[in-house]
This record gives sequence, structure tokens and C-alpha cells, in this order.
Amino acid sequence: MMRHVTLVLLLLMLVVAQASADGAIGIYGGLNNAKLSGDTPPNTSYGGKSGLVFGVMGEFRIAKDVMLGLHPMYIQKGATPTIAPVTEGGDPIENDLSMDYISLPVLVKIESGNGVTYVTGGLDLAFLMDASLTTSKGESDVKDLLQDIDLSMVFGFGAKIPLGTPLLTLEFRYAQSLLNVADMEFGQQDLPVRFRSSGFQLLAGIILPLGTR
Repeated sequence: MMRHVTLVLLLLMLVVAQASADGAIGIYGGLNNAKLSGDTPPNTSYGGKSGLVFGVMGEFRIAKDVMLGLHPMYIQKGATPTIAPVTEGGDPIENDLSMDYISLPVLVKIESGNGVTYVTGGLDLAFLMDASLTTSKGESDVKDLLQDIDLSMVFGFGAKIPLGTPLLTLEFRYAQSLLNVADMEFGQQDLPVRFRSSGFQLLAGIILPLGTR
């Protein structure tokens, strides 16, 4: 996993170097409301799960109103698989799947004419750090049952609010996994053979513009 962290740092340094001509650097954080979709075990449904997001960003301008950015981040994903009651009037059994990733969103940002609002989109390459499943039997490590890498499409909308030289950013993103998250031939430990992750992210950050704009 150290090579993944090293790659993040090297790519970020490259982006910051490019940004010095006309771009920005910053930090951000927020919440990820994740869920799973795909095959489900019998009598099971997936509920959403909220997690944290925090990271850094480096952006540089590639056209008049277009920025290209790298936004390395730590993000928590997961779901709450719920098993329907076996008997009428019984209580459902709610499990908890937690997945921690280091991810590398590469995003294109298109700014509006007034420079306040923008839309963004791109791809997010994520590396699985930890994964656990909590059931009535206790907590178990399920990292070996999941793929080490996930790839997602990302779409978002945001706004920039001047705070003197820095800018406060507020952004709403949607991410949809393109790959099967599971890595097993047969369902195990209340997990299906095929499922994907998606989520809505509400983010806030501070950006420091660099160079001329």
C-alpha cells in the first residue's frame, strides 16, 4: 500500500507544479452517503451508510473556463445489508459493511461565465485499505473478499465563495462504480458475488488560487 501512497504524492506534486502557472491548491472534506447495488442474498436488502471524506486538491487551467484537477482523498464507503425476519412479526437483522479507500479522482471542472458556479466530472480510481462486516456473530475482516481496486464515474456541481484571497467551495458529487466490488466465486459471509458501490458526496473546501486568473 505504500506504493499507492507514494503515487498519490508524486501525482499531487506534478499537479501543483503545473498549477503554479495558473491554477489552485486546497483541502476539502465532507460526508459520503454510500449504498450498494447488484445481486443480493435471499431476503436481503441494502440500506445506505454515511462515511467521512477528506483530501487535498491541485488544479491547473487547460482552457479559459476549464480546469483539470487531481483530488486525492480518503473516503469511507459501505452499506447496511438487512435480512428480513424469518417469522411474521419478527425483527429484521441489520448488518454493517464498512470499506475504507484511498482514491484518486481526476476531474475536469467547467466554470460558469461569472466564475462562481461550476460543473465537474471525471474518473475516480480507488484503492481498498480495509473492509469489515459486522453481523450478529461479531465483526470479521472481509478485505480478501473484495477487489483491491475500484473505478467510478464522478459528476458534480459546485460554487465558489471568495474569502479574501482563498475561496470557500461547496460541492455536491455523485459517484457510480464501474467495476464489480466483490472478488469471490461464491457468496460468503452474507455478501453477494456481484455488487457495485455508489454514493452522494457533500463536500466543503478551501482553495488557494495560484498564478494569474
